[in-house]
Amino acid sequence: MRVITGLFLACVLIAFTSQVCAQQSGIVLKGRILDENGYPLPYAKISDYESRKTTLSNQRGLFYLTVPAEKVSLHISYIGYLPVDTTLNFKSTTHDTVSVSFRMVSTVKELGAITVSSQPYIRVFETTNLNILDYTFFGQHILLLVKSRENYQVRLLDQQEKILTRQNLAFKPVSFVKDCLGILHIVSEDSLYPVHFDSEVFTFPDAIPVEDYVEFIEPCVAATENFFFLKYVTNFNQTIDYISQRKADDFYQSLRKVTDPAKVNDVENYARELQVTVAPNIMGDIFDPRDVRASREKAQDQFFFDLVITNAVYAPLIRTGNAVYVFDHLADSCFVFSQNSEFIRQFSIGYHLQENWANTLLTDEAQEKIYAVHQTNGIFLLSEINLETGQLKEGTELVRHTYPQKIRIRDGWVYYLHNLDNSGFNKLYKVRLKER
Repeated sequence: MRVITGLFLACVLIAFTSQVCAQQSGIVLKGRILDENGYPLPYAKISDYESRKTTLSNQRGLFYLTVPAEKVSLHISYIGYLPVDTTLNFKSTTHDTVSVSFRMVSTVKELGAITVSSQPYIRVFETTNLNILDYTFFGQHILLLVKSRENYQVRLLDQQEKILTRQNLAFKPVSFVKDCLGILHIVSEDSLYPVHFDSEVFTFPDAIPVEDYVEFIEPCVAATENFFFLKYVTNFNQTIDYISQRKADDFYQSLRKVTDPAKVNDVENYARELQVTVAPNIMGDIFDPRDVRASREKAQDQFFFDLVITNAVYAPLIRTGNAVYVFDHLADSCFVFSQNSEFIRQFSIGYHLQENWANTLLTDEAQEKIYAVHQTNGIFLLSEINLETGQLKEGTELVRHTYPQKIRIRDGWVYYLHNLDNSGFNKLYKVRLKER
């Protein structure tokens, strides 16, 4: 296991944004951009009129900008919101870093309360001949990855699900993925493209090879102000080591090791048996039927090993606004840590012992809730986990469509993709979670 240094990891992660790993003179603004409801706005554009410096907020609405040590005039813009112009005076400050926060007001009116009893399932973005490959939440907006005729596009929808902007892509996309700092990437067959948004236009800088992303970025599964949380998988996917690494000095320590020694031993024995099993070469013109049978049996054993025996253990690390949770399903427990990686407590869990457990947890980041997912005959049940007791609350069944794809939760709504009438066109639906 190779622990990546915090400074190197930070530079790799933010190298694909407009920030750089360098020290500059002046005041460092440590700011946050929020909407009128207090939700973060990602990729808002922050500009200093005097120095002509510009930066963007990240997925959590955070930004850093070095400005002159006396006064700065800022212009903040974000599509669908009124711009903000303000002047800050630092003549009396004795600090090198100043924290600021700005709230932006939407230019469109909020939707009124929606009654879901008569039409509980709502189709998002009413367009027929359009295949939605993936979607993600972009602040209070929704960003779609779509195929329209022969073109691949990104489309940004506002809170009323109207198109704010659309752009063609010069590559064939597969899906979205966010790294531990919330930087959004579009995945293609062999590369990942960091997504930049300057409040009006999307841009896609130089692609990151998949191998580099897997080696340097993917191990980081969460980040707080002072720590990275890294994940390393060994023993044929049967052991997970979670490491907390301090950003300031690269000090790291083991957070939680998830493993079943008996299962690891069985998997290693199976792998050794595969290595010593002789599979005759049957590519020649003349071969014995016994060789054919032996070769087929080894191929079947290898397939079973790859598909079933080495199926990865599921023990996700989930960060909320005030804590880090490690759900160790092998130990029937959840371990809770502070954002500075200090152990706080643990509680028992048992939802994963049910036969219809779907091996999935979902997070509503806006409401800081975590849901367990169960599935019976294609009908999915989402139940909130009580993060004090581990018990499940009353769940919501997605009864409209069987086997929904890419289920996600935001602010009490469940979103998912479904192939409408097997037409080959994925559509995006949403339904309100049951009130508690």
